[in-house]
Amino acid sequence: MRLKVFWSEEAETGITDITNYLRSEWSDKSAEKFLDIVDEKISLLTLYPEMCESSPSKKGVRRCVITKQVSVLYSYNKEELNIHTVIDNRKENV
Repeated sequence: MRLKVFWSEEAETGITDITNYLRSEWSDKSAEKFLDIVDEKISLLTLYPEMCESSPSKKGVRRCVITKQVSVLYSYNKEELNIHTVIDNRKENV
């Protein structure tokens, strides 16, 4: 059974910022490709929420690497997957 996905405002803003950056610095095609990768990974998480590593510093939170540069932090329960934030892997250690 697929979990329902809920994005925090912070996570939505993060994805939007990255997409806007890709559109302005690279191309619309790059931005669309990034969004396709995000959709694919989140879709997998709705089926297999334990597929990504647990955060050693934040109990109940997991980290999913979307691309080499971007990860999301999320938690889940029996019915829903909550995307908390988007992080830059080059800056953050979670």
